[in-house]
Amino acid sequence: MTSVHIIARDNGAGLSRDLVILARALAQGGFEVSVSAIGAGGLRLGPEKCVFIYNANGNRFRDNWFEGCAIGVHFTAGSEG
Repeated sequence: MTSVHIIARDNGAGLSRDLVILARALAQGGFEVSVSAIGAGGLRLGPEKCVFIYNANGNRFRDNWFEGCAIGVHFTAGSEG
């Protein structure tokens, strides 16, 4: 089983709600998830990909902090239909 550790830094933009959604989605996908929350800043995910964005080319993703991962942001899209 792959483990994912999420360190959340409160950025004042509804991070808590989004973090719960992310953690549940990862857990349902078979990942072992652990979460830590600290002060102000962005969001850090690990180990290999800091963040994986799927079919989100119209969304804004900014002002986040990443470290300690081989691939910073992995962006991909699938086919519909």
